[in-house]
Amino acid sequence: MIALTHCTGKEWRRRQLRKITDNVFDHFKNDSGRATLSFEELYIAVLLVYNDINKRLPGPHFDPPQKSKLEP
Repeated sequence: MIALTHCTGKEWRRRQLRKITDNVFDHFKNDSGRATLSFEELYIAVLLVYNDINKRLPGPHFDPPQKSKLEP
């Protein structure tokens, strides 16, 4: 029974991560109108994935500043 629970937990985590990455990819795909990402877009997408994962972890979460506020 423990092995079944462990497998189910792994599968649940895998599905959650897939949902997060698909949402980020769809966001960029919808913005650019193409299915490929530039290096900058990929870099930002990875940061967004980590941000979404951190939102689901217990404890306080602060959203990062928007890109427009970081540009000189």
